[in-house]
Amino acid sequence: MHFSKNLILLLTILLLTFSCKTAKKLPTKVNHLDTIIKTSDSFNNGFTGIALYDPKKKEMLLEQHADKYFTPASNVKILTCYTALKTLEETPSGLRYQVNEEGTVFRGTGHPGFLNNQFEESTHSSFLFLKWHKKPFTFCDCNYIDSRFGSGWSWDDYHYNFQTEKSAFPIYGNTVKFKKSSSQSSLVVEPNYFKRNVLGVSKNGKASIYRKLDENIFEHTGTNGSLRATERPFRPTTQTTIELLQDTLQKTIALCDGKCEISDFKKVAAGVNTQQLLQQLMQVSDNLVAEQLLLMCADELCDTLQVSKAIKWSMKNLLNDLQDTPKWVDGSGLSRYNKLTPRSIVRVLEMLQQELTEAELFDIFPAGGESGTIKNWYGGKERPYVFAKTGTLRHVHCLSGYVKTKKGKTLIFSFMHNNYTCPTKALKEEMEKVLDYVYENY
Repeated sequence: MHFSKNLILLLTILLLTFSCKTAKKLPTKVNHLDTIIKTSDSFNNGFTGIALYDPKKKEMLLEQHADKYFTPASNVKILTCYTALKTLEETPSGLRYQVNEEGTVFRGTGHPGFLNNQFEESTHSSFLFLKWHKKPFTFCDCNYIDSRFGSGWSWDDYHYNFQTEKSAFPIYGNTVKFKKSSSQSSLVVEPNYFKRNVLGVSKNGKASIYRKLDENIFEHTGTNGSLRATERPFRPTTQTTIELLQDTLQKTIALCDGKCEISDFKKVAAGVNTQQLLQQLMQVSDNLVAEQLLLMCADELCDTLQVSKAIKWSMKNLLNDLQDTPKWVDGSGLSRYNKLTPRSIVRVLEMLQQELTEAELFDIFPAGGESGTIKNWYGGKERPYVFAKTGTLRHVHCLSGYVKTKKGKTLIFSFMHNNYTCPTKALKEEMEKVLDYVYENY
C-alpha cells in the first residue's frame, strides 16, 4: 500500500513536470499569428487558406486549410514559371524554318516577343532573319492545335487586354494600341495596319474602343480628346498574321500547304530571353506571356503548340510528387477551373528556390513596396522583405511567395482567399499584419 502511494506520487510529479516543460515550449509566435488570423473579420469573410513554411527546417510553421483546394487565379503562374524554367533554354527559339527549292518555310514557336513593345530587344534575331533573308517566305502554323482562348475563360472578357488571344506566332503582343494625336484631331493606331478597321460609331459620351467578337473591327465612340491610351486584343488568325508580317516587313508571304516536314526545321533565336519572359510573367502578371510560355514548352518537348501538352508533361515529370494533385488547365490563371492548395503552391515555390540563387529568384518576383503588382503593398522596411505573386479574380485574391525576415531567414508562404465579399484592400491589410509580424519575429 505504501509502495503504491509512492508510485502514484512519483507519476504525479513526472506528469506535472512534463506538463510544465510542454507549456514552456508552446510556440507563442504561432499562437499570436493564429489569433490574428482567427479574429480577422476579413479572413473570416470568405474561405481562407494559409501556409507558412521553413525550407531550412523542412517544417510547416502555420497551416489553416492548407490542404483544401482554392481557385488560385494568377498564382497558377508559379507553376508556369517553374515549368518554363525547367524546359526552356536560356535563349529560346523565336521561330523555326526550313529551306527548300521554292524558298523558306517558317513557323512560330509561340514566343511572344516579336515586335512586342513590352521588351526592349523585341526587334532582334528572328525579326532580322525575316527582314533580311533573301528567299521567298511561306508561313506555316500547322503545328498550332490549340484554341484561341483557354478552357474556362470568361468569353465576354475577350476585348480586354488582360485576355489577349493565344497564337502560334504572336506579333505586336497580339494587341492594338489606340491614342489621340498631339492635335487631338485624329486617332493614332499602332500598328497602323488596323487603322482601316476602325469605325466611328458615335461622337457622344465618353470615348472608348470596342472590338467585335469574331472580327478585327474596332468601334470608336466619343471624341479623340477624351480618349485615354487604350489597348485592345486583335484576333490573330492565320490570315491576319500573314498580312501584318507583310505590312511590317514589306514582303510577300505565302501560306503553306500543310505538307512541310517538322523534323527538317532549324531554330532561330529570339531576341527576348527566358529570364525576361519570366520577369514579365511574374512582375507584370502578363497573361499572354503565361500562355505562350507553355506553348513554347510544348514546342520544345513535342514540336506541337498546345498548352495542355505542356501541362500534362509537367504534371507527370516535374510536379508528380505534390501532396495535393493540382487541377491545372491554363498558364495564366484566367480559368476558374484551376484548383490548387496552399501547401502545393508552397512546395512549388520551394522547388523554384532550389533552382535559382536568391538574387535570381527575387529578381523574377514582384518586390513589396518596390516593384510589380505589390509595388504599393508589403513595404515600409529598410529594404523589400516580401517577394510574392498575386492572383486576383472577382471574389478571389491570393498572395504566395517568400518573406525575408529581420533575422535573415527566408520563409515561404501562401495566402489563398476565395468567395469573400469584403473589399480586397481589407484582405491585403490583414495579410500585411501577418507578414510584418513574421518579418519581426522569425
